[in-house]
Amino acid sequence: MCLKGLGRVGRGVALLEVLVALLVFSIAGLGGLRAQLGALAATRDTLAQARAGRLVLDIAQRHGAAELAGIAPASLPLAAIDRTVPAAFHALEAAGGGPAWRAPASRLCLARTGSTLALSIAWRASELSGGVSCADGGQRVTAWVVP
Repeated sequence: MCLKGLGRVGRGVALLEVLVALLVFSIAGLGGLRAQLGALAATRDTLAQARAGRLVLDIAQRHGAAELAGIAPASLPLAAIDRTVPAAFHALEAAGGGPAWRAPASRLCLARTGSTLALSIAWRASELSGGVSCADGGQRVTAWVVP
């Protein structure tokens, strides 16, 4: 398009059209970026769930129901578990998954219902802030053990 034949008003309209097009593309780009960040957070939460699942099964298999039932009911920060069930954490560290769960935002929850022992790991989702408790409905992985 040749702007030479357009008057002053015509050139202003063409500039306005270009600015509107840039605005539309910028908004679309920001929407795509937001989608990518959401996918990254979902991937991080899925990885946390997989690590918690491996850890809860490892603790259940290594320590059995009798040893775990001796400390139930309990809600322990995972940073303090070394003193309670140390072998599971040393084995998990050797596999490369331990230190990520030493954050104070993760807890080991033990509950007993009749003859069933529920062993759970609760943690805070990546988009939330604050503490974690075994009573809230946050993210958790649970294994049920029958002695």
